[in-house]
Parts: sequence; C-alpha cells; structure tokens
Amino acid sequence: MRPATARVSPAATGQLELRETSSRLVALLRERQKLLANVTRKKGKLEKLLATLDAQHAQMAQMASAAQPLLAQGQEIDREVHGLFAAILARPSLNRKDRRLIQDLYEMLQLEGILTPTPSPDDDIFEFDNVSDEKSSDFPDGEFPPSPDPTGESPSARRSAGSTATAMRDLFRRLATAIHPDKAQDADSQEERTEAMKEVTRAYRDGDLASLIELEKVWLAGACPDPGNDEDETERRCSSLEQTNRELKRQLKELDAKMREIKRSAPAEFAT
Repeated sequence: MRPATARVSPAATGQLELRETSSRLVALLRERQKLLANVTRKKGKLEKLLATLDAQHAQMAQMASAAQPLLAQGQEIDREVHGLFAAILARPSLNRKDRRLIQDLYEMLQLEGILTPTPSPDDDIFEFDNVSDEKSSDFPDGEFPPSPDPTGESPSARRSAGSTATAMRDLFRRLATAIHPDKAQDADSQEERTEAMKEVTRAYRDGDLASLIELEKVWLAGACPDPGNDEDETERRCSSLEQTNRELKRQLKELDAKMREIKRSAPAEFAT
C-alpha cells in the first residue's frame, strides 16, 4: 500500500509565495534604511573633514600673508650678502689662501641653506631640440598602444554609472510627478511642494541618490499600494529596492574612496 502523499493546494502555494515575497520586501527595506544611515554618516564625516581642511587652508593663507614682509626682507638680505662675497672675492689684493678660505665659507653657507645657491657654470642643461622625431623602436612600424579612456573608467564602471543614472532618472520622474506644485490644493501646500521640488532637482543634479530616496520616503510612502494585496506590485518593488540598494552600496564605496584620497593628500597629512 502506497503511503499517502501530502498535497498542497494552489491557494496555499500562492499564499506561501506571497509571504516569502513580503518577507523579502521587509528585508530589503531594512537594508535600504541601514545603507541610508551609513551614507548620511559618511557624508557628515566627509563634510567635517573638508571644513577642517578649509579652515586650515585659510589659516595658512593668513600666515603666509603676514610673513610676506619678512620673506621680502630675507630675500633682500640674501642679495646683499651675495653682493658682499662677490665684492670681497673680486679684490685683486686678496691672497690665494684667504680667497680659498672665503670661497669655502661662501660655498658652505649655500650648502647649509643659509644662502640661496648660485647657479654653477658646469651644470648640464638638457637640450630638448636634440630629441629625435623618429618612430620609437619600442613599437614596430611606429604603432603605439591604444590610448586609455580619458575618463579612466572601465567598461563595467561605465555600465554601473549608466545603471545609476537610469535609476535616478526614474526616481526623479516619479517624485516630480507626485509633488509637482500644480497638484497643490492651497497656497501653503503649493509653497511646500515648490521647496520640495527644488530639493529634488538639486539632489538629481548633484547625483545624490540617498537624498532622492529620503524624499521618496516622505512623498511617495503613502502612494504605494499595499504589498499584501498585489503580488506583482510587491515583486516590482523588490526588484526596484534591490537596484536601489546596489546603487547605495556603490555610493558608499565612492564616499570611502574620496575620504581615503583626501586623507592621503598633503594638506590632510599636514593637519594630522
């Protein structure tokens, strides 16, 4: 006798798939919220670092301006000392031994950095006119390797940038349609929508995906249908969230790279 096989009705299967999709949607929403918090935190750190460097730059510029008279005075003294040594060494009555001692002292002061060095007549000057226009022997028939992309981006990076642009453009259009000032019912609402539209336009122009998502939460949260009532709509939102989260992760990487680049710069190293 064959054992009984449990059968699952199509309705139960559909409910199970819907619950799984809803759980996936909740997980993606949580991930997006976490990514948005990280982007906001990274932006705050970056802005703080840039503000510190700007303040340091202003302080250094002020110090340099205050030191200009002293630098000019030092240059004038340096010229006078060079002139004195030249006058002394030019005296015909100076004996060979004293001339040698004075010359050694003069050179030592230049080597120690106390005086600016004088150009040596023995210094070799590279003549660029001697460079041949002949084809390089390193490449046959004068063929050179192809020039790199001037943007410095790989094809995969360009595809990612295109995907980001598409996602931002779609989000911008949805926001612009939802919050357009023409949909306002009164003057106060129209003013609010106008200011929000300015924020949306500014974020889109700056490529700030995180700000666009924050605006989406404010203006489009109530416009989305209940995910429990429409499985296709839930699946569409899941796909959209997955793409958004990918772009937020890319934005986080860009912020980290920019932070590292700034920290390795000369002004930042000087500040630390």
